[in-house]
Amino acid sequence: DEPTDEPTDDPTDEPTDDPGTTTLTIRVASSEEVDQVETNDGPLDPVNDTFFGAEVELTNEADEEIGLAGENFTFYDDQGGSHHVRYGRFTTSGPQIAPGETARAMVYADIPSGTQITEVSYTDSVGTAGQEVTLPID
Repeated sequence: DEPTDEPTDDPTDEPTDDPGTTTLTIRVASSEEVDQVETNDGPLDPVNDTFFGAEVELTNEADEEIGLAGENFTFYDDQGGSHHVRYGRFTTSGPQIAPGETARAMVYADIPSGTQITEVSYTDSVGTAGQEVTLPID
């Protein structure tokens, strides 16, 4: 059999670049509701009523750096409302995670009291191919 350049539908052993594939492992390690967040510049008070924080662990399985900054995360409540991160602490100097590395992000949203946060999402052009990955919060 001589090789041909004709297209075929036969499967190959070569990986493909599927834009819908994530290249990271992500999980919510813990969550908390606090009245104040301790920062390097001193305590940060909420503008609304309280802070909701989640500790998220990310492992970069890509060949490129992935983003690690507050704007990569969004919180969602039980009414479908979104809440953006007001403050974040990261275990890397960032704002990236190098290939093969694992980092933790402790991200906080400033929310009205009585708001029930149910999910946190992460989005990155490399790590999630620009698709939002949503994780439940227990």
